[in-house]
Amino acid sequence: MSQPLVLALHTLPKASLAEQFQAAARAEFDGVAFWASQVEADRAAGHTLEELRGSAAGHGLEVAQLEVASKWADGVAAREAADAEAAQLLDFADALGAKALLAATLMPGALDAAEAAAGFARLCDQASERGVEVNLEFLPWTAIDDLAAAFDIVRVAHRANGGLLIDTWHWFRSGGSHDDLRKVPAEAIRAVQLNDAPRAAESNLIDETLHRRLLPGHGDIGVVEFIRSIDEMGVSCPIHAEVFSDDIVSMSVCEAADQLGGALRSVLAEARASGA
Repeated sequence: MSQPLVLALHTLPKASLAEQFQAAARAEFDGVAFWASQVEADRAAGHTLEELRGSAAGHGLEVAQLEVASKWADGVAAREAADAEAAQLLDFADALGAKALLAATLMPGALDAAEAAAGFARLCDQASERGVEVNLEFLPWTAIDDLAAAFDIVRVAHRANGGLLIDTWHWFRSGGSHDDLRKVPAEAIRAVQLNDAPRAAESNLIDETLHRRLLPGHGDIGVVEFIRSIDEMGVSCPIHAEVFSDDIVSMSVCEAADQLGGALRSVLAEARASGA
């Protein structure tokens, strides 16, 4: 099963987007994902959106995803802020030719499920006007803390351009199982972020996830089995290499991209080896 391989540029050592595009292309990725703050930094350095789009295209890269919309789940009272955030992100996505926008919430505690679904639906409708998909990600320390909670929002919102992004680190640390995974329709899974982790969680999950993720295949998540599971389900979506790691950041941009690409391909090759 052939799927686009995407490099999450926000996990690389700090550099201009153009330098990161070059490293991603050298490592033979098909696409890239990055934060809106990286776009803003490059614009502040004098680069236009048109130049950034041309640079990605010139390296043969698709802008697979722009990150991250976070205010859509804050309820009706925050709708003006959510709409403003969405407008800026979708302006960027439109100008850069981004295929998808990542959505998440950073709020801890509980949320109103109906309001969250309505907010996600509203974001999807705004994105649909630009021809952009919206991928919802869950984070274990937030109000949308596991796969089931995220899928409930996507299911109730019921938008054709709305689906799920599953990050294997968050799936593992939220207690996710392969049985949970198989309860989600294959068509709802629009992207996967592949990374790894030790079996035992640290006391501070946020600090761990931002600094000490492992390369795919170098931990205890069982990413080979994860890929086999989604393959058996019939999931066909972009696979992102997203590894927040101080070790990765200490490398050169090209070395980091090469390490991520090599680890990602090794996992996919093992998962899909004949007779596996």
